[in-house]
Amino acid sequence: MKEELDEICCNCNHFMSYEFDHTCKNGVCLEKYDDIFEKYFDDIFGNGIVIKEVRTLFNKYKNSSDNSCDKFLKMERIEIDDNNGFNDNFSFLQKAIDEGKTDKKSLELALAIDCYKSPKINKNASCDKNAELLKCDFKGDQLQGVRNLTHYATFDNVEAKTLLLNYFKNLQSLQSKEDIEFKCEVFNELKRAFHNDERLLKIVVDDLMLTKSNHQTRKWYNEAFYFLNVTDFKISEPYLREMKKSKHFSYRMKNKIKEIIEREMEFWNY
Repeated sequence: MKEELDEICCNCNHFMSYEFDHTCKNGVCLEKYDDIFEKYFDDIFGNGIVIKEVRTLFNKYKNSSDNSCDKFLKMERIEIDDNNGFNDNFSFLQKAIDEGKTDKKSLELALAIDCYKSPKINKNASCDKNAELLKCDFKGDQLQGVRNLTHYATFDNVEAKTLLLNYFKNLQSLQSKEDIEFKCEVFNELKRAFHNDERLLKIVVDDLMLTKSNHQTRKWYNEAFYFLNVTDFKISEPYLREMKKSKHFSYRMKNKIKEIIEREMEFWNY
């Protein structure tokens, strides 16, 4: 039998919890403030990451989850069989999110794969077959291996994480547009499993220090700087300051780095 939900904000389809706080203590009503948050939807629902500007807006318009109003839209609930292994995996992923080890997008992706393809996968699963895919000449095979290993990594599979980090670190230098497109595609997969993980951040910064900024590498620079921008400032600050001192980066790039540092320091009241 389905449990009847109270007609309060956290059970309403219009309600978005603050920074994906799964206790649903605070959030915003998108029915009331849709026009304000609309331009950020791609970041929130596409990348699963709440950027700094959205945090500020959340603080301005947030309300308690136990409020109610006449615009309540009932949230549909799906009952899950307790014997299918789904609940155990969900609990594991939820714990990872609470500890800041992964993000909402990772949860959605991993649960989708787990429901339809591999309900028994766990953090000790063998990665041998996917490790072989990473060695293939065909980049499509390599990317499939990355995607599969990212799923394992979401379950905190140590072997999968090691394989992914080593693979990304050793990707060939950016010689062509195709190289850049491929690297960005791989990076977008890895971000889901290494949210706020300093190991990936270090690889990205080291790569930037060796990659010249030009028209061809602009897309990679944009991806890398976005990652720096959304990574927890406590993790990214020493790397940003090191980049700011480096002679490798242009005056324009150093200004961009300076802006990130100053904005973060202001936001966190440093």
